[in-house]
Amino acid sequence: MNLFEGITSKWSSIQYFYSLLTTLKQEPEQPDSNWLLDEFIVCCQAMQQPKVLELGTKRSILTRSTRHESWVPNAGVYWGTDIEAGEDVDVIADVHRLTETVGEEQFD
Repeated sequence: MNLFEGITSKWSSIQYFYSLLTTLKQEPEQPDSNWLLDEFIVCCQAMQQPKVLELGTKRSILTRSTRHESWVPNAGVYWGTDIEAGEDVDVIADVHRLTETVGEEQFD
Protein backbone atom coordinates (compact mmCIF):
# COMPACT_ATOMS: atom_id res chain seq x y z
CA MET A 1 0.00 0.00 0.00
CA ASN A 2 1.45 3.33 -0.99
CA LEU A 3 1.09 6.58 0.97
CA PHE A 4 -1.86 7.80 -1.12
CA GLU A 5 -3.81 4.57 -0.60
CA GLY A 6 -3.13 4.71 3.15
CA ILE A 7 -4.40 8.29 3.44
CA THR A 8 -7.44 7.50 1.30
CA SER A 9 -8.25 4.45 3.42
CA LYS A 10 -7.95 6.40 6.67
CA TRP A 11 -10.03 9.26 5.22
CA SER A 12 -12.77 6.78 4.22
CA SER A 13 -12.77 5.37 7.77
CA ILE A 14 -13.02 8.86 9.26
CA GLN A 15 -15.90 9.73 6.94
CA TYR A 16 -17.67 6.48 7.82
CA PHE A 17 -17.36 7.04 11.58
CA TYR A 18 -18.39 10.69 11.22
CA SER A 19 -21.54 9.70 9.31
CA LEU A 20 -22.26 7.00 11.90
CA LEU A 21 -21.91 9.47 14.77
CA THR A 22 -24.06 12.02 12.94
CA THR A 23 -26.76 9.39 12.43
CA LEU A 24 -26.66 8.31 16.08
CA LYS A 25 -26.82 11.92 17.24
CA GLN A 26 -29.97 12.69 15.23
CA GLU A 27 -33.38 12.46 16.82
CA PRO A 28 -34.99 9.13 16.01
CA GLU A 29 -37.75 9.33 13.47
CA GLN A 30 -41.05 9.38 15.34
CA PRO A 31 -44.13 7.83 13.82
CA ASP A 32 -47.37 9.74 14.19
CA SER A 33 -47.81 9.19 17.92
CA ASN A 34 -51.59 9.58 17.71
CA TRP A 35 -52.33 6.93 15.08
CA LEU A 36 -53.62 4.40 17.62
CA LEU A 37 -55.83 6.99 19.30
CA ASP A 38 -57.12 8.10 15.90
CA GLU A 39 -58.03 4.51 15.00
CA PHE A 40 -59.76 4.06 18.36
CA ILE A 41 -61.84 7.21 17.87
CA VAL A 42 -62.87 6.12 14.36
CA CYS A 43 -64.05 2.78 15.78
CA CYS A 44 -65.94 4.52 18.61
CA GLN A 45 -67.64 6.91 16.19
CA ALA A 46 -68.85 3.99 14.08
CA MET A 47 -70.59 2.26 17.00
CA GLN A 48 -74.36 2.62 17.29
CA GLN A 49 -75.78 3.15 20.79
CA PRO A 50 -72.83 1.70 22.75
CA LYS A 51 -72.84 1.69 26.53
CA VAL A 52 -69.70 3.52 27.62
CA LEU A 53 -68.06 3.62 31.04
CA GLU A 54 -65.09 5.97 31.11
CA LEU A 55 -62.68 5.47 34.01
CA GLY A 56 -60.99 8.23 35.98
CA THR A 57 -63.22 11.15 35.02
CA LYS A 58 -62.96 13.32 38.14
CA ARG A 59 -61.68 16.73 37.09
CA SER A 60 -58.26 17.68 38.36
CA ILE A 61 -58.63 21.10 36.73
CA LEU A 62 -62.13 22.32 37.44
CA THR A 63 -62.47 24.27 34.20
CA ARG A 64 -61.43 21.35 31.94
CA SER A 65 -63.68 18.35 31.37
CA THR A 66 -62.05 14.96 31.53
CA ARG A 67 -64.81 13.16 29.66
CA HIS A 68 -64.40 12.17 26.02
CA GLU A 69 -68.02 11.98 24.95
CA SER A 70 -67.17 13.51 21.57
CA TRP A 71 -65.21 10.35 20.80
CA VAL A 72 -68.44 8.34 21.06
CA PRO A 73 -71.11 10.65 19.63
CA ASN A 74 -73.71 7.88 19.24
CA ALA A 75 -73.47 6.56 22.81
CA GLY A 76 -76.72 5.25 24.22
CA VAL A 77 -75.29 5.42 27.75
CA TYR A 78 -72.20 7.35 28.80
CA TRP A 79 -71.09 7.24 32.43
CA GLY A 80 -67.98 8.69 33.98
CA THR A 81 -66.53 6.93 37.00
CA ASP A 82 -63.89 7.68 39.58
CA ILE A 83 -62.90 6.57 43.05
CA GLU A 84 -64.07 9.93 44.46
CA ALA A 85 -67.10 12.11 43.86
CA GLY A 86 -66.54 15.20 41.79
CA GLU A 87 -67.28 17.07 38.60
CA ASP A 88 -67.78 14.66 35.63
CA VAL A 89 -68.29 11.62 37.91
CA ASP A 90 -71.55 9.72 37.52
CA VAL A 91 -70.51 6.54 39.36
CA ILE A 92 -68.20 6.37 42.37
CA ALA A 93 -66.31 3.08 42.34
CA ASP A 94 -62.90 1.54 42.91
CA VAL A 95 -61.79 0.19 39.52
CA HIS A 96 -60.53 -2.98 41.25
CA ARG A 97 -64.08 -3.67 42.42
CA LEU A 98 -65.95 -2.15 39.50
CA THR A 99 -68.16 -5.16 38.81
CA GLU A 100 -69.51 -4.94 42.35
CA THR A 101 -70.86 -1.48 41.47
CA VAL A 102 -71.87 -1.70 37.81
CA GLY A 103 -72.17 -5.44 37.22
CA GLU A 104 -70.42 -7.66 34.71
CA GLU A 105 -70.43 -7.16 30.94
CA GLN A 106 -72.68 -4.12 31.10
CA PHE A 107 -70.64 -1.86 28.81
CA ASP A 108 -69.22 -2.04 25.31
